[in-house]
Amino acid sequence: MEALVQREMEERQRRSVERRLRDARIGKFSPIASFDWTWPTHIDREHIGRLLTLAFMNDSDNVILAAAQGLGKTMVAKNIAYKAVLAGHMVLFTTAGAMLLDLSDGPRALQSRIRKYTAPRLLVVDEVGYLS
Repeated sequence: MEALVQREMEERQRRSVERRLRDARIGKFSPIASFDWTWPTHIDREHIGRLLTLAFMNDSDNVILAAAQGLGKTMVAKNIAYKAVLAGHMVLFTTAGAMLLDLSDGPRALQSRIRKYTAPRLLVVDEVGYLS
């Protein structure tokens, strides 16, 4: 009986992670282990490592990844989001354009849309610099 209960708990945990991953909308990404730390040459690997510990979430800190286009900000952000999901947090990954379009769709459902973006423990907004 104990083994059956253990399997049931493991299955529930697996389904919970799958649901949170689906709801997070992280999409496909390269794992941080495949990141080329030799390029760009000015990346602070130690700082990225600290971000991946998710300690900033305990302090309710905001994180802004700023760099030129094509240097891996999205990949780093998706890896942080993935780690947060595995740690049991609700996460939402979106682009700034998609979020603004969603929020400007009309006042009737604005409250529910605002809840959509404030409910997750971690909200990742990508492509902020692409907006004028």
